[in-house]
Amino acid sequence: MSPNELNEQLKQTVSQLSEPESLHGLFREVSEGDPLPSAPVLAEIIDLCRAILFPGFYGKSLLSRETLPYHIGVSLDRLSHLLTQQVLAGLCFQRTEPVETCKLTEKAQTITGEFIADDYRRVHRLAARTAPDTGHRCRGSLQRRPGCRFVW
Repeated sequence: MSPNELNEQLKQTVSQLSEPESLHGLFREVSEGDPLPSAPVLAEIIDLCRAILFPGFYGKSLLSRETLPYHIGVSLDRLSHLLTQQVLAGLCFQRTEPVETCKLTEKAQTITGEFIADDYRRVHRLAARTAPDTGHRCRGSLQRRPGCRFVW
């Protein structure tokens, strides 16, 4: 294929890929200033969830009974803030008609609050069921093993 033919093929391909009909469901035009979901922030949210559910194994490695409530409180506050941002970004991204951002912010805060108040506690109870297995592996001489970082 000659360079001219290749250029013509590329132009045709770009034209076909840019047609609105071919972009249905694949492209979303966003308004300036609208937040977008962020993969690094979602990764931080997952890390925070792990640190809250399994303190000492994830997140801060040295915790005590005295510092645990502080650690969980700070982590939950950060989680709430980041999760609200990402829920808002998702709501803005999926909307099909203009809506005031402040209304979506209230909805994002409600969704986040419900998750932390209800779903997160349910997940914590589930995680607590596995704690005895984890604790037994980290007692006695095995306490210095990597992953056994509780200071009780």
